[in-house]
Amino acid sequence: MRNTNACVVITTINPPTAAVLGYIAIPAVDVIIVADRKTPDAAYAGLDCDFLSLARQQSLAPKLDALLPYDHYARKNMGYLYAIRAGYDVIVESDDDNIPCENWESASLLPEGLVGASHFVVGGSLPVNPYQWFTDAHVWPRGLPLRRVLDSDSRQRTSPVASTGFFDDVSILQGLADGDPDVDAIFRLTSRSSLQLLTFEKTNSYYKIGPAAFCPANTQNTVWRDRRDFPSLYLPSYVSFRFCDILKMYVAQALLRRNGRSLVLQGATVLQDRNPHDFFADYLDEREMYLHVDRLIALLDDLVGVLEPGSRGLVPLYATLVAEGIVKDPREVAVLEAWLAAVG
Repeated sequence: MRNTNACVVITTINPPTAAVLGYIAIPAVDVIIVADRKTPDAAYAGLDCDFLSLARQQSLAPKLDALLPYDHYARKNMGYLYAIRAGYDVIVESDDDNIPCENWESASLLPEGLVGASHFVVGGSLPVNPYQWFTDAHVWPRGLPLRRVLDSDSRQRTSPVASTGFFDDVSILQGLADGDPDVDAIFRLTSRSSLQLLTFEKTNSYYKIGPAAFCPANTQNTVWRDRRDFPSLYLPSYVSFRFCDILKMYVAQALLRRNGRSLVLQGATVLQDRNPHDFFADYLDEREMYLHVDRLIALLDDLVGVLEPGSRGLVPLYATLVAEGIVKDPREVAVLEAWLAAVG
């Protein structure tokens, strides 16, 4: 089923949530739901969405399906593959607890036409905390290196630029989330601010990550706008759950830089009504990320100049991550190769 040129891909083990129903209610996007073993398939019968049961996933790409783990976020890869083969020009990533706000469509799908928007480029080479552009609260996103948590220069590293042509090279648009945003477990376990819901400033500002910088990004409110970069949608299977999308997005930024395209950050266009979490369990799952993220960024920075163009750089890049111990299992490369073969 393809009714529009844009789709939203969500994997879930829950019955339809307010977020799922919110996206289904937006005529400008089709909704693709990726099932896992715990997903109540019958709950999606009759909904205006493409529901990828496990049987449909197996028939879509048998070799890739056999390599992907069950009960894992990496099942979302089957939704990306379905969207690519269906010919969508725009693929949106979200989760079943991120409810689209009223401005989501105009700010995320049609940012070029947003009246009164401001546009900035982010300079410097250190990883940057994007939350500082939208709040004065001491808060940081999951995936920011811990040694950068006390940095306070994010606002100073931005330079205003003209709106004309700003989005011409923008391949990925990452939005924030109000309510219970994607902070890490250390923040949740140690900061009293985590007990309160957070609302980011509504500035209609867009921040383009400059050619030397990296920024933590995730897969909760992310718009992929350039089909040439769709192979980088790949979610790794052999890192921890709380690290896999962070790793994916850092890798994507390295490939964007190599291919002359950009990642842009915008303010909150979804409200996260977060599914229940055990914060200490999240911490244990995130330790792998804390241990490796500084080295990951440094390695990617070194590799940018020697990566092959296009998607051809993905396999050697992941092979290097395996060799360096950042990805813990060499089977990751086989899954990636099956993904690229299925994408074609």
